[in-house]
Amino acid sequence: MEAVATALSFGSDVPMPSARWHLLPLALLLAHTLPAQGSAADYERARTLPGRWQSLYQPRRPEVRWLADGLWWQQRQTDGSSQFVRLTFGAELQRRDGPTLTALELPPDADRLPPRRASGRGERRSRDGGGPTTITFDNQTAAPVQLHWLDREGRPQAYGEVPPGQQRQIATYTGHLWRGTTDDRTAGLFRAEALPGRAVFDAAAAEAARERTDPPRPAAAA
Repeated sequence: MEAVATALSFGSDVPMPSARWHLLPLALLLAHTLPAQGSAADYERARTLPGRWQSLYQPRRPEVRWLADGLWWQQRQTDGSSQFVRLTFGAELQRRDGPTLTALELPPDADRLPPRRASGRGERRSRDGGGPTTITFDNQTAAPVQLHWLDREGRPQAYGEVPPGQQRQIATYTGHLWRGTTDDRTAGLFRAEALPGRAVFDAAAAEAARERTDPPRPAAAA
C-alpha cells in the first residue's frame, strides 16, 4: 500500500509502469460500491458505475524522456500553462517541478532532438494530428541557418534564420518537420516531438540530413 500511495501522490499525469495501474481506481470504486448482498440501492449504484468510472478515469499519457537516473515530462494545466516534472531515482525518489525546463536542472542535451535522416517522402513532410509543442533551434555553426517548415506536401515555408552561435524558439506541432539550410544546403532536419526539444545544427546534423535531401556535389573539374 505504501508503494500505491507513493505513486498516486504524484497525480494523474505520472506515467504508470503497467496497465494494471489503470484498473486501480475501478477496483477501489468496486470495493466501495458492491456489498455482499444486493438491494435496490446496490443495483442503482451498479447502474451508475460506468459514468462514475469515466469521471475517475481520465487517462493522460504524457510523453516522457528517460535519463540515466530518472525521467522528465511536461504536465499541461487546465488553464493552458505547463509544468515540467523531473523524477530522480535513488535511495529516495525525488521530484522536482518548475514552469520551465531550466528549473529541472536537467543534464546537458537531455532535451536534444535527434537529427533526422531523410528516408523517403515520409521524412520530407509534416505529419498531422499532433498537439502544440516548441523547438529551440541552436545554431552551433559559423554561418546563419535559414529555417523552413516543410508542410504536409513537403513544400518549404520560410521562417527566418538563426544567426551563428545563437538560439531561437518556435512554436510548432508534434510531427511537424523542420529543415535548416546554409547556402542552400541542408544544415539539419528535425521532427517536433510532444515534449519541447532543442534542435542543434552542427556537423552531425548536417551529415545525417544530407544523405538524400541534397543533390550530389558536382565533380571537380579535371
